[in-house]
Amino acid sequence: MSKNSKKWPERKKIGKNLPGYPEGTSRAAGKCPLPERPGSAVRIAGKLNFPFFLSGIQGKQHTMDSIFDANGRFIRYPELRSAVAERISLEMTDPEVEEFRNLRQMTFSQLEHFDPMSPGPRNIDADVDPDEENSADEVSFKRNKGHAPKRYHYSIGKYEESTYYCQFLSDKLVRSPSGRNVTVREMTEHLSLKPLSTFRVWFRVPLYKVVEIADRFISEGWIGLSQHCRSLDRLQIKSELLVMGALAMIGGSVRSFRQMHTVTQIGATEHSNFFLLFVEKMAGLSDEFIHLPRTPADLFQVMEHYEEVGLPGAVGSVDVVHVRWANCPAGDFNRSKGKESYPSLAFQCITDIDRKILGVFGPQFGSQNDKHIVKLDPNVHEIGNGWYSEIEWNYYAEDGEVCTETGVYLICDNGYLCWPSTICPYMRSESRGTRLEDLFSTNIESVRKDVECVFGILKSRWGCLDRGFKHRKMKVCGDIFRMCAVLHNMMLSEMVRDDTASRLHRGQHLANDGMWLEGPTEMSESVPGNEDTRKLKQEFDRRRTLLAHHLKVWREKNK
Repeated sequence: MSKNSKKWPERKKIGKNLPGYPEGTSRAAGKCPLPERPGSAVRIAGKLNFPFFLSGIQGKQHTMDSIFDANGRFIRYPELRSAVAERISLEMTDPEVEEFRNLRQMTFSQLEHFDPMSPGPRNIDADVDPDEENSADEVSFKRNKGHAPKRYHYSIGKYEESTYYCQFLSDKLVRSPSGRNVTVREMTEHLSLKPLSTFRVWFRVPLYKVVEIADRFISEGWIGLSQHCRSLDRLQIKSELLVMGALAMIGGSVRSFRQMHTVTQIGATEHSNFFLLFVEKMAGLSDEFIHLPRTPADLFQVMEHYEEVGLPGAVGSVDVVHVRWANCPAGDFNRSKGKESYPSLAFQCITDIDRKILGVFGPQFGSQNDKHIVKLDPNVHEIGNGWYSEIEWNYYAEDGEVCTETGVYLICDNGYLCWPSTICPYMRSESRGTRLEDLFSTNIESVRKDVECVFGILKSRWGCLDRGFKHRKMKVCGDIFRMCAVLHNMMLSEMVRDDTASRLHRGQHLANDGMWLEGPTEMSESVPGNEDTRKLKQEFDRRRTLLAHHLKVWREKNK
């Protein structure tokens, strides 16, 4: 005999003639029969029904007490459910429970007068002092929602124990190399002025620049107080740590935001969000730090430096730099792959002889050449057609007479169009030739190396440009380059130009070394029907010739 047959010998007759039940009872009647033996339970159709020694309660409203006190042998399930629901509702509306449920909605004055042992429900609105300030706002309460998950994985004040703070920003007294007792911050501020100091290696800028940037973010309201930073002193420290973290990422000292928590005690999520904010806001300062000369006095000051090297009327050097796009989307791969073997973004920069960036245009896809980009650059268009085209400057004619020319220009390599506002060297010139064209090309190629030096400084100082952009959005990549240009101009006061004589043949220029396009740039024949191109080419040849003659006469007069 099976296990089930032992327990239920008459399984097929469930609901009929069971021991302890009257005959004729069944489940179809909607009643649960009770066993005659107290404390027993009966399994009917696979469900366990616990015994209730009562039944036959009349009426719609039923309570647990009335059910258990009733006399009878049967009970309906709806009656039991309604009784249980009513009992639960009474427990939820218990005055004592309601009293403690309102604790989080009480004001400070209400908590002082709170008495959990007082009888009856308590109305929190009745305890509000009418003379209390902002009472109207305090009495309008809303039921608080559940706690949101913690966004930051650090506690308030913990970042004061971070490595960056203890090593560079702490107020702890230490002994300086000179023997005086100074704070860690004061010693860092002094040592960070040296280019090879530990602080400059980590963050590429001195400490006072970090403080200036942090103060700018606080004053502009780009970063403010929060529930994790509730005082201005802590906000100042936190903002400096965030700025230092962003500079470390840009400079390449740190490769991942997940490494930031170890040195700043600030979560990787907050560092990542602040990095995007830092890039956006610093790139937005490009109009303040990156611009062409805005007044004739500023323009003549720039032209004076070029006149000293035999190029009167020049206002800057222009060239295009390509930066690798490491996370280039697949849809932009082909049009981003130009002269390099990898996808890149192109930026056209205008710099002066003091390595200051005067204009940035881009980004453009790496497949675009210099001739195409220069047509779209508004800075070059402004120099050729704006108020710069009305500026007069003097030069030496072939016979030594002083003449006047109108309109300034930029110097460039042979990859640009032949415009009077973009003067390039002669084609097929020799670096050690004695011809007039060779002398002029040698001079202009040596002067325009400043723009190449700026590109080298940008990529060596900011590792994000050397390794390539790690973002997929083209706008973010453009903002990163502008941000680096802004920081470059902010650091011009810390750059020291070495005027010592270089070693023999060191850095000797190569004729036409800026040329990377195949085929000659100068058109031997004008395009038929293109009168504007023909006029620009004629004006370009005339201006370059007079500049070449000026250089020859100028060198003879300054021997």
